[in-house]
Amino acid sequence: MQRVETFPKQLKSLVQLLAEMADFRRAQGRKHRLEMVLAICILARLAGKVGPLATSRYAQKMTPNQLQTLGAWRNAKGRCVAPSLATIHRVMTETDPEALPTVTHRWVTAQLTRQPLEALAADGKRINGANRNSKDHFETVILVRHQDAVPIAVRICRDQGGEQAAMAALLEDVDIRGAIITIDALHTNRVMADAIVLVNGAHFLFTVKENNPELSQFLTSLDWDRVAQDRFTENPEKGHGRIDQRSIQTYEPLPGAVKLPHVLQVFRILRHRHHWNGGPETVEYAYGVTSLPPEAADAQRLLSLNRGHGTVENGNHRRRDGIFGEDDCLMRTHHGPTNNALFNNLALAIILQSGYSNMAEATDDFQTNRNQGLRAVTKTTPFKRPKKRPKKN
Repeated sequence: MQRVETFPKQLKSLVQLLAEMADFRRAQGRKHRLEMVLAICILARLAGKVGPLATSRYAQKMTPNQLQTLGAWRNAKGRCVAPSLATIHRVMTETDPEALPTVTHRWVTAQLTRQPLEALAADGKRINGANRNSKDHFETVILVRHQDAVPIAVRICRDQGGEQAAMAALLEDVDIRGAIITIDALHTNRVMADAIVLVNGAHFLFTVKENNPELSQFLTSLDWDRVAQDRFTENPEKGHGRIDQRSIQTYEPLPGAVKLPHVLQVFRILRHRHHWNGGPETVEYAYGVTSLPPEAADAQRLLSLNRGHGTVENGNHRRRDGIFGEDDCLMRTHHGPTNNALFNNLALAIILQSGYSNMAEATDDFQTNRNQGLRAVTKTTPFKRPKKRPKKN
């Protein structure tokens, strides 16, 4: 994946960007253009159809006019023909998994409005279904927006260097200048801090756990009630048979006190949970560090950023598994598992940017109104879900 400028001004449709990808197939005997087959894979995914067989059945039910919109191949009678199951399977398993994320990033960011100090959550996700049946290791790292869980960029995790190397490469590929990157404890280290602040000109908010013993010991040994310089407590939240309340304390350490570069604030979060059914009350502490100065992020803002990091799990990972069955998919041929994850992320980006919050409603709408999906992938202007007319009494 090559580095591309975030939020470019020139808009292209998704199909136009897919057409810029190099076709891995020989020209001899080739009927269907690569971008057309990929577009059908994406349309099928929007309708909740996962895998080559379901995608092939979706394609066979497309009308000639719909196939013509995508530039489908015409037979001797001049009729647009859908690609076969073999063609769809080959494209899904052999398309370059490095080129597809570049197209996804260019298309998604072209339709977004950038905000100052925008919060982005970064995390990795194993593709468990493929890993159960293969000697290869399949994993992706992803960058999503806090405010709406739209996936900004995704990268394939290779065996060499693991998730940390893939995460560093992902941040190099994407223009994150001025953004706030929230990331879990696995990546709380000097290399990642320098990469975010020095190389990319962004800010970080790291979670600190026992895998970083020196930093964890420093934070847990502080007398927080005495040294805290800012505090904030959220209103209690009721739901799921319990009452949760969170509070945060922040502190500006002296220069050099924290053995991690660029740290301007450290914080401790207290999570208090009370069960309605009489279960035991629990109190948990979480610690973190950030490069944001107090004037840019007070205690309330830091607590919001820490909680917002959960967007990558709840708004991306769980949806990929719950809606598209990513962890249950046993595809393991060539690049199939990683491309399957890439299709899921691209479908999520289209659904979320269209204004949907209910995933079941979205897949149902894209299934019943296939022209809606066609507009989403062929128009250069951002696609928004159509407003439903109120029912007459």
